[in-house]
Amino acid sequence: MRITVDRSTLEKLRDLAASAAHRVGHLAGALTAGPLAKQVDALGDDVDTIAHELSEILGKARTLAEHDAAAPDLAHDGVPMLAAGAGGAS
Repeated sequence: MRITVDRSTLEKLRDLAASAAHRVGHLAGALTAGPLAKQVDALGDDVDTIAHELSEILGKARTLAEHDAAAPDLAHDGVPMLAAGAGGAS
């Protein structure tokens, strides 16, 4: 199944993830040891990954739209197509 998502929506999600990663980083810096510090570090890693992956999607979509107007991974007007299905993205 394919889901069409407006570029502006992905950009907002990326910006929110980057902001959350920044805040988690400050929180992690305040915690020096213990199980909570490890959980906050893990959360920070996950949020960083989300922000990075959204940036990759946005960058790839722009590149494909510029170089190949008929790119199969893009909908009309350069809107990225995200694949989703049982068991993860395909």
